[in-house]
Amino acid sequence: MPQLIPLYFINQVSYLYIVFIILLIVISKIILPYFPRLSLIRETLIKGKI
Repeated sequence: MPQLIPLYFINQVSYLYIVFIILLIVISKIILPYFPRLSLIRETLIKGKI
């Protein structure tokens, strides 16, 4: 029994880590295409103000 507890803990940590990485990849794929648009909007706003 004492040997199973660390393995279970490691499995939970690795599972959370994998889920976190998948979330990061999904979020980056969703958000990254918006960055050029945001920078373009920012530039046009600055040029419009000046």
